[in-house]
Amino acid sequence: MPIFRLLQAELFGESELTEPQIAQLVNLTQLLFLTIQREVRQAGFWSAPLKQKRLQGELQKILLGPDYFGVGPMMSRYGNLGTLDGMGAS
Repeated sequence: MPIFRLLQAELFGESELTEPQIAQLVNLTQLLFLTIQREVRQAGFWSAPLKQKRLQGELQKILLGPDYFGVGPMMSRYGNLGTLDGMGAS
């Protein structure tokens, strides 16, 4: 999945991941994917900046929430992960 590879590259670079890191990254990827999928399926999402901001907020809550903020260097890399710019939205 592209989201998994993006997270892996941003958080761990070329490092080999342990089984627990892989499992946590897979869970995070699935949660992010389901959240993105749910939000972008709303009618008018791509033409509604408020809906896009809501998605950004949801992603921030997930990435910086208690379950995932400790994954790799999440806190220091958050600026790269927490934007929709890389996903094609403006």
